[in-house]
Amino acid sequence: MDYSFNILHTFPVETDFSFYTELEKMRFKRLDDPFKDDPVFYGGFLYDYESDSVVSVYVEQEEVSFNGIYSKYISIYKGNKKSGQVIYYGLKPESKFVFQILFSHLFPSKGFINQYEESVLGREYKLISKFNLENELNTLGFESQNKSQECLFTNKNYSIYCAVYDGENFDDEGHPTGMVIENNVGKTLYRGRMPEDIYELFEILYRCEINC
Repeated sequence: MDYSFNILHTFPVETDFSFYTELEKMRFKRLDDPFKDDPVFYGGFLYDYESDSVVSVYVEQEEVSFNGIYSKYISIYKGNKKSGQVIYYGLKPESKFVFQILFSHLFPSKGFINQYEESVLGREYKLISKFNLENELNTLGFESQNKSQECLFTNKNYSIYCAVYDGENFDDEGHPTGMVIENNVGKTLYRGRMPEDIYELFEILYRCEINC
């Protein structure tokens, strides 16, 4: 399956937003001749977290057209255009929110990195410490079939049997902790212990080629 994304469903284009005006607010200068049919080219300086220094940054918008519409793609270079590193090639932001997302990830401040790491680590700890297999399977689209068989979760293609007695996997109190995954024709895709956190669950589903 091909995946694509549309942030405009949630954060639409801002009619009064100008990408290049935002660059100029950061003291970027236009380096091309606006009266010539050349790519739009801006240059400036930004803090680079990787090198912990201020680096040259260049933004270029192609002037090629597709079906009569000029390209909205831009390239962002760290360093000069000839020897520098292209760190972004894609659509030009059309709202301040998207602009902030893009540049926060390309040129994060030390404060952003610290907050980001604290938030991610905190989220991971919360997921691991409060892992509930039944809730996670429900979130992934599996429905509990307790009426027909205890600890059975199904969607239209797969069945997952939890707390299975397999003679091998038990918890500290002797309860079975085995798990079996079968496809809709009864083929066993996985037989082993139940996952103990969200990452183990995703790893098992990935090995079974189950995309949720």
